[in-house]
Amino acid sequence: MTAAQQVAASRTALVLDQPFFGSLSLRLKVTEDATCDTAWTDGQSIGYNPQYVETLSSPQLLGLLCHEVLHVANGHPWRRGNRDQVRWNRAADYAINNILTGCGFDLPEGGLIDPQYAGQSAEYIYARLLDEDQQDQQDQQGEQGQQGE
Repeated sequence: MTAAQQVAASRTALVLDQPFFGSLSLRLKVTEDATCDTAWTDGQSIGYNPQYVETLSSPQLLGLLCHEVLHVANGHPWRRGNRDQVRWNRAADYAINNILTGCGFDLPEGGLIDPQYAGQSAEYIYARLLDEDQQDQQDQQGEQGQQGE
């Protein structure tokens, strides 16, 4: 089965078994995008790398599609504002992956999951990640200063 067929079959399975996610997934255009590493959404489409999709089990593909759907359902593409895109995506991933695993979905390897962020908004998580990144940067600068002495 091709990646496109796998995605289509997974969307059908979502409609039948998880109507909330299935109905939302059908509102999004699906497109192959070999230039991305995994998958993405811009709020109107879901893009996926076909080679990546072919490495996933059926349950992981369902989890991946639901992951992208929840980005849209939670308004993540529109709520980002002027925030750093990479950090915002990490924060949004932490927010939604706890929901998905709590619903029993399997996610692909490497999905960002941390119980400390369960029930938190992407904005809250973003602020915590920003604080952590700034603290790490200060720690690195301190270590470099000590090495120069």
